Amino acid sequence: MISPLKAFAIALAVGAAVPLAYAGKVRFDTMQAEQADRAFESSYKKLAPGVYVTAQIKPDDLARFRDRAEIKSVIDLRPDGEAADQTPSARMATEARKSGLEFSYVPTPHGRVPGEVVTQFDAALAHSRKPVLLYCRSGSRAARVWALSEASRVGGLDAAVILAAVRAAGLSAETEKAEIEQRIAARKPN
Repeated sequence: MISPLKAFAIALAVGAAVPLAYAGKVRFDTMQAEQADRAFESSYKKLAPGVYVTAQIKPDDLARFRDRAEIKSVIDLRPDGEAADQTPSARMATEARKSGLEFSYVPTPHGRVPGEVVTQFDAALAHSRKPVLLYCRSGSRAARVWALSEASRVGGLDAAVILAAVRAAGLSAETEKAEIEQRIAARKPN
């Protein structure tokens, strides 16, 4: 038989342990949520006001971008079928629309960006509500296409600012530098 004093001590220990365990769980859950928030915030980068870039996303990501980043449109620059785990553009379009997002598909091959891709991208971007999220496998092609588009835009940014914006997103458009400069030189005056 347990003495009343021992029973009291056990009850006191259990009574103290339960709130401490609960507080520890709440703290752990809070830390996990904060870590997930930081991971999400670092998953996409700003190229220009209202234009963001990210690596490949999945249908489940769309509502999170809509709700947490206030994205209104998505432009997919990755050609279908590049990887087995890639969600096809048609499904992404369906899921985006279910989430209340506009969706455009501008398949961009690896390597040099064809002029017709920039033209298609210009049209998609012009008809997209902002903020808009651009994506491809790594974000690189999307950023390069944006850089060429921005270089072509009357009143667009200058080459150094375009390249700095892409670098700030953790990507590179250095291979397009000469073409960016050519497009800027060929801009039609207002």
